[in-house]
Amino acid sequence: MGRAPDPVQASRFRPAKRSPRYTMMRRVVAAVIALSLALAAGAACSQPAINPHVRAELAAETAGVAPGSTLYAAVILTADKGWHTYWRNPGDAGEAPKIAWSLPAGWKAGDIVWPTPKRLPVGPIMNYGYEGRVVLAAPIEVPAEAKPGTRQTMGARIDYLVCAEVCVPGSATVSLAVPVVAGNPPLDPGWGRLIEADLTAAPKPAGLAARFQHDGPRLTLAVAGAPLAGTSPAEAYFFPYDDSLIDQSKPQTAVRGPKGLTLALAPGTAFAGGSPQHAAGVLAIDDKAYEIDALPGPAPIGAAGMGPLSGGARDLGLPLALVLAFAGGVILNLMPCVFPILSMKAAALARHGGEGAQAEGVAFFVGVLVTFLLLAGALIAARAAGEAAGWGFQLQSPLNVALLCLVK
Repeated sequence: MGRAPDPVQASRFRPAKRSPRYTMMRRVVAAVIALSLALAAGAACSQPAINPHVRAELAAETAGVAPGSTLYAAVILTADKGWHTYWRNPGDAGEAPKIAWSLPAGWKAGDIVWPTPKRLPVGPIMNYGYEGRVVLAAPIEVPAEAKPGTRQTMGARIDYLVCAEVCVPGSATVSLAVPVVAGNPPLDPGWGRLIEADLTAAPKPAGLAARFQHDGPRLTLAVAGAPLAGTSPAEAYFFPYDDSLIDQSKPQTAVRGPKGLTLALAPGTAFAGGSPQHAAGVLAIDDKAYEIDALPGPAPIGAAGMGPLSGGARDLGLPLALVLAFAGGVILNLMPCVFPILSMKAAALARHGGEGAQAEGVAFFVGVLVTFLLLAGALIAARAAGEAAGWGFQLQSPLNVALLCLVK
């Protein structure tokens, strides 16, 4: 007779009995994982467009969208090292990127949420833009009629200008398949956190009181509010939305107050025919940025004062300016480097005071006109050929300057 099996040993080979609750939990976890993978796969359908010096992509903040909700979609531009793109106000030169959306029926795109720009000085001009990567997100309203379980394709055409020492215009078309889901989808595993961080850091209104005053060549912008208490005005800078509001090439100086600051700015062409009704833009300070919309009026309580405008620099007026200009010309002609030339010219006129003086004068006049016309023609031809040539550009050439020094 065989030995009867040990019931303890036999129990080791029998599968443990699972409770219904345990089985249900496993199914829920498996469903969540499958849904997450499906959403991730759907959100990763964007193919980048790679152009000279710029890579363009389209991404979404979340790995799907619920009916009746708002989805933040972002065009991501990545410029090569040393190259930059531009802000909504590009500054003295450049061009802001433009996005033309192609959306499913009933979907609507809002305005771009612009990140805080950087100052990009180029010689005597000031530009505003972004070096490297920039995320241009926009809210997309999804209709309540969108059907869960489907995928909707959105597209965007981006026209941009990318610059280094030269500027290259470009355009790109990108698309993205977005799953429509029932419920709140998670962040996109690829770009979700980056888009969320940029939206959080983007300039927003913070309840700041802002006023500006203009008098001749002086423009002050005073801003006060709790967020500005204790900030350092050393790096404070105002980025205007309107490129004609201030002279962007001029420096900005700030004075701190108990709960704010006052910026001294150079007025732009917007003040030539009067005073604007408001001055809107972004105030950047201490690695933070705030949207402000200043109205005309005295500085709000808590902002620093720069004294009454009537005590500042004022317009000299045309008569006094003419007198000072004449005095400057007299001084210039009496300088040692000019005065000997006057005597030499007077002696030359005395020697040629005879019958040939008139002909020589006409020849000198014609020679001057022909020379300058030839120079102007050369400049026009150079600019037509794409060169950034201007009057006096030859003095920017070290070789030409060295030759002029030798001739002198």
